[in-house]
Order: sequence, then C-alpha cells, then structure tokens
Amino acid sequence: GSVSLLVVFTIHRIPRSQEVRQSWSSSVLSSLSALMSSVPLVFRLQLDIVLCNGPGTCVPLCAAGLLLGMLGLKRVLIVYVESICRV
Repeated sequence: GSVSLLVVFTIHRIPRSQEVRQSWSSSVLSSLSALMSSVPLVFRLQLDIVLCNGPGTCVPLCAAGLLLGMLGLKRVLIVYVESICRV
C-alpha cells in the first residue's frame, strides 16, 4: 500500500540582524530589534533545533536558543549549514 504524509508548518517572520552592506553602527540597532523579536518566539515555541544558513538571520535565533539552554529551560540544538550560493 501507499503511505500518505501530511506536513503542517507555520512561518514566523523576524527582522534580519544585518542587511548586506549595512554599516556596523546601524546594524547594532537592527540586531537588537531582531533579538527582541526572536527571544519571545523561541521561548514560546520551545524549539528543539535551529537550522540556519546565514548570520543575518540566524544570530538572533541562535542567541535566543542558547539563552533557553543557559536558563535551564530547554536544550536547543543549533545546526549551521554553510552555503556558497552568494559567492
């Protein structure tokens, strides 16, 4: 017989920490904004794993995941996949 698989997912959007060619000084504010969006999301979802492929989007999520672990609430596995797609 055949096997059917139903996959259900939700997409959550967070701001990027840093845009391409953004100045360092302005990236501090955008990184804080991204972190403030990421922490409540990660704490609410109680993630098991963060799978990421770029620092502009993954740094705040990884930081929030690490914070969850440091507070002893949950261990979050962080997996970074390097990609050469922008090279």
